[in-house]
Amino acid sequence: MEHPAIAHRPRVPAAALRQNYIDPPNRRPAADDGARSLIIRSAIFLISTAGAIVVVHTAGNSSTIDDENSSYALIAFLLFILGIWLVVVAFVEDKFPRATRAAVAIAKELHDYLIGGN
Repeated sequence: MEHPAIAHRPRVPAAALRQNYIDPPNRRPAADDGARSLIIRSAIFLISTAGAIVVVHTAGNSSTIDDENSSYALIAFLLFILGIWLVVVAFVEDKFPRATRAAVAIAKELHDYLIGGN
């Protein structure tokens, strides 16, 4: 005896289900995410670099925090903000193609000059 919750459903062959299957718009294969993975990797690099700048300048000598030339904090903050922006753009790349193109351009330049990509 079948379970009462599924007793009313008609039996459909698997081939018929595959024939009429429509991919959801938010599902893509992971192999097609070349731009997204490049943006995410660059964002991770920028955020890590910002953290490293802060740690290197404050861990060694506590007087560097109060220096007159504390531009490292501004540079670290800007790198952090740029990294967060790249992460946000990577998540909404389908809705904002112009922002995605800008993010890909930044990520490619970062990959070429700082990371030493091909």
